Amino acid sequence: MQGCRRFLVIGCLWVLSLVSLFACSKPPSLNIERVVIDAPRSWDKKNYQQQVRHDIKNILSQDRNTKLAINQNLKNAYILQLEIRQGLNIKSTEKEQSTLMQLSLRPLNEGLSYETTAVLLKNNETITGILESFKEAWEIITKQRQLDTQKDETLIALLDDPDPRLRDFVIIRLGDRKSSQAVLPLCQHLNSEPKPELVLRTIGTLVTIGDQRAVEPLIELTAHRDPAFVMQLLYAIGSLGGHNAEAFLITVASGHPIEALRQSAEQALKEMKRPSSNK
Repeated sequence: MQGCRRFLVIGCLWVLSLVSLFACSKPPSLNIERVVIDAPRSWDKKNYQQQVRHDIKNILSQDRNTKLAINQNLKNAYILQLEIRQGLNIKSTEKEQSTLMQLSLRPLNEGLSYETTAVLLKNNETITGILESFKEAWEIITKQRQLDTQKDETLIALLDDPDPRLRDFVIIRLGDRKSSQAVLPLCQHLNSEPKPELVLRTIGTLVTIGDQRAVEPLIELTAHRDPAFVMQLLYAIGSLGGHNAEAFLITVASGHPIEALRQSAEQALKEMKRPSSNK
């Protein structure tokens, strides 16, 4: 019981330290060259385009780490693009359609890119509703930029963050960094991630990192799964390579009851054995 209490205290202190880290650190300064809005034609009838761009610039001007450098042609400047489109509600576990705002921040020259989405409130596609969604999306992008200044362990700690947009970001960035430290946490995340698209993203990141410690967890993930999903796993396992991967693929190729999976395993084996392969 005493050990459990000690673990709980340590866990609470660790979470508090993570919160403090976000509170104290800040993202690098940012120069925005242009604000681009890609909106439906209905906006033209409501005269939203110009007003929303004006209000967004006002919001950005209040951000201490952001400078509007319109038409200044700075080398380290970014383009901020806002797109309104129909899509799945990222905040819901159900497949319901919503009007989404996609916000992206892309460098004019060199630099990292960022993007996220926010849901426009139902029946609230007013300027007020649009700006509230923009503020939410901008907060996520600010957190993303902040995380790019942190070490891998900080990103790993957010694999279980309640916001899928942050989980998506850290999964991608850990792959970009080829973080060997993240391999085992990512393998554990395969079984805890509720969103199928982020499970696939995690698999892709493990392949990008290229550490064969991920082979066994991926093999375990094939049990009792949809054939289309298993097919993707087979190629991931083949990409990672190694003796365990080869043995598993041979087993599937020689005896699986589904022909498509046998063929996929055979193809994955061929890819493993190509001379140009680094496996």
